[in-house]
Amino acid sequence: QAGKARQENGMSIIALKILAGTLFLVFSGMAFATMLHLLGAPSSPHAKALRIVHRSSGGIAVLLYILVAVICLVVDLRRGGDLSPRAAMHFVFAAGFIPLVVLKVLIVEKYPELRNRLFGVGSILFVLVFLIFATSGGYYLVRAVGSVPGDIQPKIEAIPLPPGYELVW
Repeated sequence: QAGKARQENGMSIIALKILAGTLFLVFSGMAFATMLHLLGAPSSPHAKALRIVHRSSGGIAVLLYILVAVICLVVDLRRGGDLSPRAAMHFVFAAGFIPLVVLKVLIVEKYPELRNRLFGVGSILFVLVFLIFATSGGYYLVRAVGSVPGDIQPKIEAIPLPPGYELVW
């Protein structure tokens, strides 16, 4: 199984994806936070340094995206079969990332008259990054935290229905 595959150093593919995905989320968050600060205080004495942090963290986030995307494609090609609904949503969110990054760079480099649209594109991009993470690394982290010993897990019992009633979906 792809989730059980191990590399030579002993780190599982899932652990590598979670680590890279978490860093992807962190660097994207840094880019988003610096963008918010720059938009809120454009005449800040630290504006030049913040622009450098914004571009650098955004560039690192794109490189991490490429790394994780290659790992995901290799694992999925080896596994074969259909995608689960969660994986399909993850794929759709991830597919939207590159066009938005390209749009953002095009606005900055070629179409400066559209700069007033950058906040919207950047915000959508960060929400997309969060959704990409939440449907992959976030899912596995929640599952890992949720897997506690059976004796301390809450017991969920069926709610008895009165005679003559049935539950219909």
